[in-house]
Amino acid sequence: MNWPTCRRLGFLILLALCLSSCFQADLTLRFDHHVHGQFTQSIYLGERGTALATASLAPWLAARRRQVGRLGGSLRQDAEGIQLTVPFSTGPDLVTRFQQVFAEAEPEPGLPSSQGLLLAPGLGLIPFNLQVEQRNWGLASRTQLIYDLDLRELPTSKLQADRAAPSASASVISFRLQTPWGIRQVSPKSALPTVSLPTEADWLLQPGQLNHIDVLFWLPNAVGLGTVAIVGLVLVGYVLRYRWLSPPRRLS
Repeated sequence: MNWPTCRRLGFLILLALCLSSCFQADLTLRFDHHVHGQFTQSIYLGERGTALATASLAPWLAARRRQVGRLGGSLRQDAEGIQLTVPFSTGPDLVTRFQQVFAEAEPEPGLPSSQGLLLAPGLGLIPFNLQVEQRNWGLASRTQLIYDLDLRELPTSKLQADRAAPSASASVISFRLQTPWGIRQVSPKSALPTVSLPTEADWLLQPGQLNHIDVLFWLPNAVGLGTVAIVGLVLVGYVLRYRWLSPPRRLS
């Protein structure tokens, strides 16, 4: 048995052990306006999963902590799980920082290296694609976000499809998008949100499938809106001073 086969077999065994207990990975992208936001990765392995993944958890945490610190973010670990948060400015900056934190290449002997997402310790590399395109329209920025996560290598038997009533061995991988004005359009080829609120949309990603999310939303332009507010105040002051109040007296 060659090394790639052994490594793949070991990954499947570890995955089966971790998924036999509660496992949850939540990725949240929050956009505050067109030049500020943050992404948060929350991981809950459960007591048994944490104990079984200890060997891979320590180096994973060390690597993430170094990279998150360089980007001005934070990483917190407690008895419930792990949560890391990283700020970003524009859409392209989000993609760059996301790849710096999670994306790694894993070379195999005789094969080109494959890049994937290290979403959680013990899950190996998961093929992904994240694209964010922004166009500034003055007062707002038109933003298109595409997120693909290939979970076809993950077994479906131990992953829970109903997040509302998870069982003792349920496992969930979810994606959350938070925007101040909500989502305006979901592509016909995109997976539909399982939960849709005025400023938030949630997706439960399906194991054993290629998950594709393609949405369009608008973000407020803080500079443009601030300029409009200043101009408005100046006009209101002018009207109050020269239209409603008596004109200023001239000194003789």
